[in-house]
Amino acid sequence: MSYLDQLKKQAQEIQEAEQKQRLADEKAKQAQRQAYQDLLRPIYGYFKELAEQLNVVKPQADIKYWIDGYGELDGLQQQNYKTWIDVDGEQFIQRVEFSFECINEDHVVRPIRIKGLKVFKKFCHYLWQSHIEYEETFSQVQSAGTIFIKPKIETVIEISPDLENDTVDLTLQNMNSIGKITYSYPRDCVDNVFLNELTGMILRKPNKIKEMAGAELSFEAREAIKRQILDNMQQQQYELEMNQADPEEQTLTEARKPLSAKQRLSKLLHKKIF
Repeated sequence: MSYLDQLKKQAQEIQEAEQKQRLADEKAKQAQRQAYQDLLRPIYGYFKELAEQLNVVKPQADIKYWIDGYGELDGLQQQNYKTWIDVDGEQFIQRVEFSFECINEDHVVRPIRIKGLKVFKKFCHYLWQSHIEYEETFSQVQSAGTIFIKPKIETVIEISPDLENDTVDLTLQNMNSIGKITYSYPRDCVDNVFLNELTGMILRKPNKIKEMAGAELSFEAREAIKRQILDNMQQQQYELEMNQADPEEQTLTEARKPLSAKQRLSKLLHKKIF
């Protein structure tokens, strides 16, 4: 075999190996995308059901936020729960959102007086970026403006896949404070325990959403957190069943009564999604 023939053979072998690797990579990519579809669709269904129950139950919580340049906005209550899904042209889920508004209709808003057009625009941009509604007027003659912040804060919870790092991102907008923060989780960490802790956060209950995040958290530490959460969930379920149980007084008719809104919400929190 001539040197040229040897080179041709080597080139063909290299091209075939590269083609084989491309096909394997594409197959792995498709499998990864499908795995995230199988993960996100149940989450969207859970969020839809959660929004329905919360819009009926309307749990009360005295919420307050600190707004730079204004101060404390307090006495807010959560309402208007919604969920939304974003898909691309191939119907691949890009992200799932759960949102609600924190409102205090009785709050008397103090006007904010700002001098200088540049500073005024910068503050308006801060409010817009933070999903804070406001009304504004600016006088070119006085080179000063007035801003009235509406007592309503929009909170957005977004779950999206990070295919490059093979993780799930949880982005919180105005959850516990004004601003945005993102936590990353291994794909297998996003399960029923995760959803229950996320729901606890929405309900302003103690939760371990932050502790469960981060690639630096060891598997053992993550499992220990999950075991503790599951123990708490089992205890809560036991107490709920004990409170509802009354075998001496409960008749067959009462047993067939439809669940109340609070009971449906409690049942959802213990529902197995995955």
